[in-house]
Amino acid sequence: MQDTVLPVAHTLYSDQIRAVADTQTRTERLPAAALATTVAALALLVLAQLYLVRRTHRRLNPALLTATVLVSVIAQWVGTAGPASSTASAVHGWRAPNR
Repeated sequence: MQDTVLPVAHTLYSDQIRAVADTQTRTERLPAAALATTVAALALLVLAQLYLVRRTHRRLNPALLTATVLVSVIAQWVGTAGPASSTASAVHGWRAPNR
C-alpha cells in the first residue's frame, strides 16, 4: 500500500493543489475585458445620444438616457468591485502549501 497507493494519492493531491492555485491566480487579475466592454458600450451610448440630439433637435431620448445611466452604473460596479475583489484575493487569497 505504501509503495502504490500513497504515491498515487500524493500525486493526485499535488495536482489538485496546483489546479486550485492556478485558478486563484487567474481570479486575482483585473477584469479588463469586462471593463473595456462596459466603457465601450457607454461611449457608444453617449455618441448615439449626441447623434440624436443633432438629428432630431430634442434634448434627450428617454430610452437612451435610461440605458446610459444603467450602463454607467454597471461601469462603476465593474470598475470598483473588480479591483476590490482582485486586491482581496491577492491579500487574503489561499496559497498552496509547500510540500
